[in-house]
Amino acid sequence: MVSTSIAPDTKWQLHRRLPLAEVARSPLLAVMLDWWRQRCQVRGSLIGRKSIDPVELPRRAFPHLSLLEFINEPEFRIRIVLAGDGVCSLFGRSLKGAFVDELYKREDYDIALHDIRDMIAAAQPTVVYREVLSRDDRLVSYFILMIPLASDGTTVDGILSVLDWQVDMST
Repeated sequence: MVSTSIAPDTKWQLHRRLPLAEVARSPLLAVMLDWWRQRCQVRGSLIGRKSIDPVELPRRAFPHLSLLEFINEPEFRIRIVLAGDGVCSLFGRSLKGAFVDELYKREDYDIALHDIRDMIAAAQPTVVYREVLSRDDRLVSYFILMIPLASDGTTVDGILSVLDWQVDMST
């Protein structure tokens, strides 16, 4: 579990999209990227949400996973369908059913949405790095691997998100 949490009104200290090769900095993200690539290779296309078999996922990944779906009406929004205990702990609340735009300041959400739209257009995973101050003024840094999901194998309609975080305990 996480020893602190992020307040929803906290401005990001840093947000940077990284080259996909940077997943190597996180063994967890590297394992999940390999898992996704293997599944796509077997299918010959993108995998969809219903293609995810929890038995095939690395067990250590469960607390770090979130499953997100796109809602297109009346406007484009992203809803969290499922979030691991670690992710919920990081955000200080249950995230099931929450919309991503409710978790961040507007300007931060706009940055995240830009990354998501680029991921949708490319139909390829994206990795970002963020730093934010927690509710108790500790620096929380985390990598996010956003894995595109497509029910029809082509059109991206969801995300499997993997967060790997570090809390600065020296503060």
